Amino acid sequence: MKTFIASILVMVLMLTGFGVYIYYLTDTTGELVSLINTVSDLAKEENWEECNDKVDNLMELWDRHEKVLCSFTDHGDLDEVKRSMNELKESARYNDPQDTVMYSSVLLVLIDRLTENELPTLENILKTNTQFARQA
Repeated sequence: MKTFIASILVMVLMLTGFGVYIYYLTDTTGELVSLINTVSDLAKEENWEECNDKVDNLMELWDRHEKVLCSFTDHGDLDEVKRSMNELKESARYNDPQDTVMYSSVLLVLIDRLTENELPTLENILKTNTQFARQA
């Protein structure tokens, strides 16, 4: 009976931890998406001073959360996000509205994929099981 209670307790702790992580991930990506949309809108208006400030805020926000995200998330996805953020920063610095809007759109897709890959969906569970089976 003690083993059963202990295993239930461990399962509850794991599910709670996973829930906290999913909440953290969705909250963080929501902030990132909001800033990216703002950057895109400012680039369309060609308000470059404010656009560059928002890009700097975006980079700071990413740097603040990247260490936690890399503990749980696929590093390849995080590298793609970082690369696109650097491209966004450069295009905003050179006042290029088309590239800035394009890299903003790319970032939105990458961040959506980042969140989507971490959710406990049947597709993700099957994908993970297939990867483990290949490694064995």
